[in-house]
Amino acid sequence: IDHFRAFDTYWKIPSSCPTAVEGEWCQGMGYELFDELYKNYKDVKIVAEDLGDLFDSVLVLRDHFNLPGMNILQFTFEEYKWEYGLKDRENQIIYTGTHDNETINGWIDRISEDNRNAVRAKLERLGYSYPDFAYSFMRLALDNKANYCILPMQDICSLGNYARMNEPSTIGSPDWEYKMSNFEDF
Repeated sequence: IDHFRAFDTYWKIPSSCPTAVEGEWCQGMGYELFDELYKNYKDVKIVAEDLGDLFDSVLVLRDHFNLPGMNILQFTFEEYKWEYGLKDRENQIIYTGTHDNETINGWIDRISEDNRNAVRAKLERLGYSYPDFAYSFMRLALDNKANYCILPMQDICSLGNYARMNEPSTIGSPDWEYKMSNFEDF
């Protein structure tokens, strides 16, 4: 479920406001909704997109229903999210990146040399010192305790941002146009 956090709390904006600056936090109906959902659909499988700046109560809701969360490794290494940390737990799906992220090597090429060296140092401290950043990230993901690991083909093939799938908040070309025609591209 994308934007799972809204089942706990969500930011309500008056329709008269042209921006999201004015608003208020409102209580979501997560417990009631998921109780009803599981009462009627006992075998439903849900993954909670539990990313971003969350209140602790979002994670409590996720764990109350034993929903797997998400761990995007690229977020773990972004300069402004160093505190995010590496979540090494079973009940999650771990990704190197998603359809909305840059490829690992595209992201590495874009960041500053200082940040690139910091990422390299952090990977080395964790025991991953392969020359290719995408390979190091994939090994780290595969070694995680997560029940599931998803590796985008662009990272498997060690491609740059020319192979990026989507750039959020943009419309039109080149979003959703990348197609891998063969394995000779890497």
